[in-house]
Amino acid sequence: MLQTLPLLPMWAGALVMGLLVFGSILAGFWLGNRHRLRHPDREAGPVGAAAGACLGLLAFLLAFNFGTATSRFENRKSLLLEEANAIHTAWLRADLLEDASAARARALLADYLETRIRVNQDNVDDVIREGEDIQDELWAIAVAELRAGPSARLFAQSVNHLVDVQTERVVHSL
Repeated sequence: MLQTLPLLPMWAGALVMGLLVFGSILAGFWLGNRHRLRHPDREAGPVGAAAGACLGLLAFLLAFNFGTATSRFENRKSLLLEEANAIHTAWLRADLLEDASAARARALLADYLETRIRVNQDNVDDVIREGEDIQDELWAIAVAELRAGPSARLFAQSVNHLVDVQTERVVHSL
């Protein structure tokens, strides 16, 4: 049965699980009533303590899961801010390049920004590939400018930081 569950649609899986839980509750209620009717002189067991322990464990697990999710969200949020700052820094440092290279670098940065904005669950791999292609072109501009003179060093550093931050975001999104 466990092998067929992934083949079921989500609503059918939820229905099956709901029926299993509801059936278990009904069976426990029926068995408890039957036991109480057969043995009226026995007192109830420590159900309250067991229920309290189960609820405490549930609360712990929920707190742990929410803590993990919050930590991951905060990490991704800080990486997004760092990437936005890296793009802005590269944009500003494009002024250090020759006019033709600066215009090309800014056009590539604008394309990179548009690519990063349109990312969603369906096109993650395509966006990563396009972003890496744009980063390669930006790096080629930085290398060409560095060969012409040392004034483009800050631009090269900002492109390098842009590549590092994008790699971190990809790693932390998995």
